[in-house]
Amino acid sequence: MYLIKIIREILGNKLRCEINLKIGSKIIANFFLQACSIGFSLITAIILARTLGVAEYGTYAYVMAIISILVVPTTLGLPNLIIRLFAGYRVNSEWSLMNGLLRRTNQLVIIISIVMIAFSGLACWRLIVTKSSLFYTFLIALILLPVFALNSIRSAVLTGLNKTVISQIPGSFVQPFTFILFISLFYFLGFNLNSSWAMVFQDIASIVSLIVGTFMLVRHLPSQFKASQPKYDTLKWTKSALPLFIVGGMMLINNRIDIIMLGIMKGATEVGIYQVVTRGAQLVSIPLLVVSVVISPIFSELYVKKRMEQLQNIVTRSAQAIAILSFPFFIVFVLFGASILYRVFGSNYVAGSTALAILSFGQYCNAFAGSVGMLLNMTGHEVDSAKGVTIAAITNIILNLILIPKWSITGAAIATSISMILWNVILSIWVYKRIKIIPTSLGNIGTIFTKDS
Repeated sequence: MYLIKIIREILGNKLRCEINLKIGSKIIANFFLQACSIGFSLITAIILARTLGVAEYGTYAYVMAIISILVVPTTLGLPNLIIRLFAGYRVNSEWSLMNGLLRRTNQLVIIISIVMIAFSGLACWRLIVTKSSLFYTFLIALILLPVFALNSIRSAVLTGLNKTVISQIPGSFVQPFTFILFISLFYFLGFNLNSSWAMVFQDIASIVSLIVGTFMLVRHLPSQFKASQPKYDTLKWTKSALPLFIVGGMMLINNRIDIIMLGIMKGATEVGIYQVVTRGAQLVSIPLLVVSVVISPIFSELYVKKRMEQLQNIVTRSAQAIAILSFPFFIVFVLFGASILYRVFGSNYVAGSTALAILSFGQYCNAFAGSVGMLLNMTGHEVDSAKGVTIAAITNIILNLILIPKWSITGAAIATSISMILWNVILSIWVYKRIKIIPTSLGNIGTIFTKDS
C-alpha cells in the first residue's frame, strides 16, 4: 500500500494524460516482479556462497563476469535498438520493417554466437594450461552466449511492443526459479556442488527461460506483424546499432571489469567476497531498473510525437520515485552492512562491509540521476551515451589498476563508484544539451546549474 501511495503521489494528478494509469500499474507490476527476481537472486547467492565456499563461488562469479562481457559483441547493441525502433514502428504501423528487424537480429545473433563459442573455447584451451575448475566451468558456460543473446532479443521485442511486464517474466522469474530448483535438489540429494555443476544448472535454467520467452513472444506478436512481409533496412540499422553496441559494451565493462581485474590480481577468494557485496549494492538501484523498463518505450514514443513538456514531467516524476524508493536500501547497507553479511552469508564475507557501503553510495548516486542513459538511447542520441560510458569505463579500468593492488575489494569498490558517478554527471549534462530535459529528480531546479552549460 505504501508503494502504491508513493507512485500515485509521484505520477500524481498533475499529469493529465492517457498514459498515467498505465505507467503506474506497470511500475507496480514490475516492482513485484522484480521483488520476486531479487528474492530469487538473494536465495541463489546465499545457497552458492554457503555451499560452494568462497573460492569456488569466486570461480563461478568470475566466469559469469567473463560471459557477460562476451555477450556484448554477440548482441551488437541490438536489444536497445529494437526497443527504440519498435516503439516508433508501432506508432507508425511499419510492421514490415519490424518483421525484418526481428529476423535480421536473430540471424546475426546465431551466427556471431557460433563464432564467439569457437574462438572463446580455443582461447580457453590454449591459455588455461592446468585443467582446473576454472577451465571446465568456463567451457560449460559458453553455451550461455547464444542463450543469453537470444533471451535479450526476445525481451527487447516485447518491451518495444510495450509488453514490459511480460518481457521480464522469463529472466526475472522463470530462469532464477529453475536454477534454484535444480541446485536445491542437487544439494538435498547429497551431491557435492561445485562451480562446474552450478554452471550446468545455469545453462539448463537459461535454456528453459529461452523456451518460455520464445513462446511468450510468438503469442504476443500483433496480428499485423504476423501478416506482414519482412522489409530490411540493414545499413541504417547497423549505423544505429554501433553506438548502442559501444554503450552496452562499455556499461558491462564498467559493471564487470572490477570483478575480472580483482580475479586476475587477487584471486578467486576475493572475487567470491566481492560478488556477494556487489549483489547487495545492486539492490539500491533496483527501483531504477524497474521504472526504466516501464518508461523506456514511452520516452521514445513521446519524443517521436514531440510532446516535450509531457516527456519532462514523466522524466522528473519517475526520477523522484526512483530516488525515494532507493533511499531505504542505501541507508540499511551503509549502517548495517557488516551485520547483514555475517548473518546471511557467513563470517567469511564480513570483510566486504566497507566495500558494500561504498558501492551502495555509488548505486544511490546512479539511482538519483534517473534514467539518463536510457533517455539518450531512446531519443536517438546514443552516440553521446556511448561517449559518456566509454569515459567512465576507461576511468574505472585506470582506477582499478591503481587501487586494487593497494586496497583489494575496497579499492575495486571505490573505482567502480567513482566511474559510476562520473558517467551519470556526463550523461545528465548531455541530456539537457541535446533535448533540453532535466533528467534527475531535481526536475526544473536543475536548470539553475545547467543554463550556462
